[in-house]
Amino acid sequence: MILINMFHLQSSETLKNLSSPLLENITELSRNSLSVLAEVFKDGAGRDDYLDNNPTAVADIIWSLFTGVVLWEESKRMIDDEKNFLKQTLDVAFEIFARGVTK
Repeated sequence: MILINMFHLQSSETLKNLSSPLLENITELSRNSLSVLAEVFKDGAGRDDYLDNNPTAVADIIWSLFTGVVLWEESKRMIDDEKNFLKQTLDVAFEIFARGVTK
């Protein structure tokens, strides 16, 4: 849930109104998350589990995928509370992504 809130903040005007320390904290958390993701893909490629691609680029892509799905589903839910399909949509998105990076 923390990551979902971070993505929502990153995509809204709210960032302009945050204090510098809080904005720096969000930026650091985002940077650390991307670094950890990149390491996962680097290690996986080294074990021959994943395709050998630039791990930072792969981390950026999965971060963008997650962000886009969260923002899209949340905006649909804001219009119609009955449209709460975030978990199901993320499950499908990550299944598709995993098929694409797995050797």
